Amino acid sequence: MVDTHITLDSLHIVKNSGEQEPFLPEKIHAHVRKACEGLAVLHASIIMDARLKIFDGARSSDIQNMLIQSAAEKISEMTPDYEIAAGRLLNQKIRKEVFGQYEPREFCTEVQERVRKGYYTGELLNYSEEELRAFGRLIDYNLDNETPYSALSQMYSKYLIRHGGKIIEVPQEIYMLIPMAIFAGMPDQARRSELVRTGYELLSQRKIALPTPIMNGARTPYHRYISCNLIHAGDSTRSLSLATAKIMECTAAKSGIGLNASQIRGIGADIGKPARMQHSGILPLMKTFEAAVGSLTQVSRSGSANITIPFFHYEAELFCQLGDSRGSLENRTRHVDQTIIINRWFLHKALAHEDIYLFHMNEVPGLYEALGFEEQFDALYRRFAESVGEQHKKRVNAWDLLSLILFERSITGRVYLCFADNFVKSSFREPLYFTNLCTEISLPARPLDGSQGTPEIGCCILGNMNLGYCSKEEIPRVASFLVNFLEQLIDASEYSIPEVEYAARNRRTLGIGISNLFGYLAKSHLRYNTPEARRHVHEIMESFYYHLLRASCDLAREKGPCPLFHETIYADGQVVFDRYTPNAFNNFPLLCDWDALRADIKCYGLRHSTLCAIPPASNSSKPSNSTAGVEPPRELVTIKADKATTIKQLVPYYKTSREFYTTAWSDDFNNTDYFRLISCIQKFVDQSISLNQYSNALRNPDRQLHLADILGEIITCFNLGIKTLYYQNFLSSENADGLQTASEHHEGCTSGACSV
Repeated sequence: MVDTHITLDSLHIVKNSGEQEPFLPEKIHAHVRKACEGLAVLHASIIMDARLKIFDGARSSDIQNMLIQSAAEKISEMTPDYEIAAGRLLNQKIRKEVFGQYEPREFCTEVQERVRKGYYTGELLNYSEEELRAFGRLIDYNLDNETPYSALSQMYSKYLIRHGGKIIEVPQEIYMLIPMAIFAGMPDQARRSELVRTGYELLSQRKIALPTPIMNGARTPYHRYISCNLIHAGDSTRSLSLATAKIMECTAAKSGIGLNASQIRGIGADIGKPARMQHSGILPLMKTFEAAVGSLTQVSRSGSANITIPFFHYEAELFCQLGDSRGSLENRTRHVDQTIIINRWFLHKALAHEDIYLFHMNEVPGLYEALGFEEQFDALYRRFAESVGEQHKKRVNAWDLLSLILFERSITGRVYLCFADNFVKSSFREPLYFTNLCTEISLPARPLDGSQGTPEIGCCILGNMNLGYCSKEEIPRVASFLVNFLEQLIDASEYSIPEVEYAARNRRTLGIGISNLFGYLAKSHLRYNTPEARRHVHEIMESFYYHLLRASCDLAREKGPCPLFHETIYADGQVVFDRYTPNAFNNFPLLCDWDALRADIKCYGLRHSTLCAIPPASNSSKPSNSTAGVEPPRELVTIKADKATTIKQLVPYYKTSREFYTTAWSDDFNNTDYFRLISCIQKFVDQSISLNQYSNALRNPDRQLHLADILGEIITCFNLGIKTLYYQNFLSSENADGLQTASEHHEGCTSGACSV
């Protein structure tokens, strides 16, 4: 008879390497106890609740995962320290996976080996062994043990490089390797070393955050770091076909797409002079663009696009309904988003319930360019209203059109708004009105058929300062590093698309923003809707903008201004708030020496056409342990579940500052006060802000959203000088249980690219 009796002493565990070792219960206790040191948690409860399945041949990785999940499930408002304990257990797993042990291996040797295997770019060997060892000595691997579980989990799942299904690096290493990779080509070795050290410090201490393409790509042989592209579709057959091809190329390069479709003339418009045929309308083209965006994947999902047209476009009514779930696949494009450009003139007409005309765009030359200039627009409109033939215009009631736009925005959450009168006040002399996927970028783009000059695809090059980890005194240093880092990145990048390279190298447009606004306010014990908070944010943003410009001016003194600097208002000695009309909520005194800076800019120019934009920062808010961008948190504890795991995330500084948070769905939050705060930021941003609107139907007795309330908030936003509105998040009786909102289905850009 075979003895089937098995004791704990006879059990063996299969290690990651495939080797077997005897099962030692005390080893599990030691690992968990180490993860719980100094924390208000019970290590025994993690083990007891892990539901460990111990059998002969059990895998050590499975045991690790069960312990991690057990600790993660205990994260709550009452027991916040479990998020650190779970993070430490995950860090143990990461180290074992990378090093085969808990203690890190020597950095220089690791880098050389990973370059040899082709995981890393050979440019990292531009550094001597002495430099590599010096950088390795600076790495504080223990910082990963103070990283919350949600942050480390995001790093593990999205940013750490894998080979053969296993990660090959740890977070602290990539915080050193990213600046090393970007500055590897810098000839001044002393300056290069200083910037690498500064970069590691700022990344490892969460003072800055970088977009997904940089986090994933810098240090690898893949050198394409552009987050988002802006393409002008034009109106000629050649331009439209080229735009479709470039959408595919940009999607393949992991960029999100902002597409200007404003010049597409519309259904029934004449083609040719004399007319040979009538235009088939925007719908076939929208479906073509949608197909192009979805034809190539970006790692695990398809690309994404946001398409823009003005309110007076002949097919504006159809356009704003393209994402509606009603209707059929034949008359909808639900996988691209829409932005409608509106202006003050249109709002006046709508509120007066007057009729207006929608036009075939080829019949109204110059009307699009005049959108942001009310008197000029009115004069042109009146002329075209009289002169354009009846077959090329359509009479609609302005109130009905606005109501339709806002209705579609409310039911989909994804019809975005561009306020032309404010958007035109950018750093460029020419009027700009269309935006990118996440509505924070405003850059020139030219039709690809050459009909309006050199073909050009705008590109945004992003980075963020994490307010919650930076003091006011650190702003000059952080701003200077980000400008220098992204300046070097432009030259270190590879460009497969000539029109993108032209824009990047000649305009050198940066979009450096802030994140963790509500975390910072809570940490500073400031309520978002108070004059003290607005003054505080005004001072921070003034200093930030000032030092971004100062760093760019210093680079211009060294290298010369960007080639197309003359196309900006900076060339005239202006800065962006010179074009901004202060309101009662942001009219605070200026504290920086603007006269001296203006004089230097007039003398030396700027190295960059733009410096500032505020991206959504949804993905990077997790590894940098911050609230997303300028958005209020939905809840103090959020839960994200997938097939494999459940991740609970506490807001930053929960243990010390939770009572100072205002959440988006609380009774203390309203959009009007929120927009007043954001106006203190917009004043110092030369592009735009990825800004959401929150509509809570549960506050109303009938538990319905009311058009008058939504419109009132939008008019307030417009009057405060804000340039764009992104998602409309909504809470109703249907989604209250899960507190799901439109933007929560898509973290930042759907492509993942723009999510700094």
